[in-house]
Amino acid sequence: MLVTGATGLIGTNLVQRLVALGSEVGAVVRPAAERPVGPGVSVLTADLRDASATESAVRDFEPTCIVSAAMPTGHARTAEQRQAALDVGLVGTALLLDLAVETGVGRFVQVGSSLEYGPRDRPLREDDPLEPTTFRGAVKAAASVLCLQRARAGDLSAVVVRPFSVYGPAERNGRLVPTALRAAFGGSVMALTAEDVVHDFVFVDDVVDGIVAALTGDDDLSGRAINLGTGIETSNSELVQVVERVTGRPVALAQAPFPPSPSDTHHWVADSSLAQAVLGWTPRTDLASGLDATARHLQEGVR
Repeated sequence: MLVTGATGLIGTNLVQRLVALGSEVGAVVRPAAERPVGPGVSVLTADLRDASATESAVRDFEPTCIVSAAMPTGHARTAEQRQAALDVGLVGTALLLDLAVETGVGRFVQVGSSLEYGPRDRPLREDDPLEPTTFRGAVKAAASVLCLQRARAGDLSAVVVRPFSVYGPAERNGRLVPTALRAAFGGSVMALTAEDVVHDFVFVDDVVDGIVAALTGDDDLSGRAINLGTGIETSNSELVQVVERVTGRPVALAQAPFPPSPSDTHHWVADSSLAQAVLGWTPRTDLASGLDATARHLQEGVR
């Protein structure tokens, strides 16, 4: 199993799971990666913007499956950030697809995003038109369309999974969940957006379950895009309240609002009925349990 984006939230937890399942795992890691990938993993040093290094990594490792999860963090706000998102998220994905076809990879799983859809006032379905309102969503949508085209052309067996708002151990600082937990444990003040926006928060272990199911599913999965979400909307303020219950500590909120994100909306939730039908996947972790697991992991890292 070869995994790109192996030091991100999803990649870190996926690599650990694949190793635990007995897979030989190769992690494509940028030369300046900030996080280790953990034991039992072959580290393949390559930046997806470097076609030669990426090709060498894939051909040397000879994977039977590839999970493409690499994408620069956050929303691209500058020309440089937009170019990096294109180079890694789209051009890098195209290169991986070419290499997968050339080397006879058995299954290619593209980790897309719910941002590909754009907001709607009902649960988001896989047959909805892709109308992203963010640059990140547009890049993810383009990569997904390319992946599904190669599958439908019969070039290889490929599946797109679209996780919703993923949280859990190894999530980077600055995002909502680790910020709320650190505020609870450290007594710091955190800011929320002026208008209460909502998300479909899905625990990273459940997302990994869905990716593993996509990797190991039968050939009928090829050419499909599949949502991975809970079907439950939770506002930011509601999440903070659950953090307070889980930790037993108050979270102090700042008077000044947090700057809104380009993806903020008042309605954002998955229809995951297709995942249940074709993957046998349903999320196992409720929000309180997932936040408790994340809190325990955070405390262990602080000690």
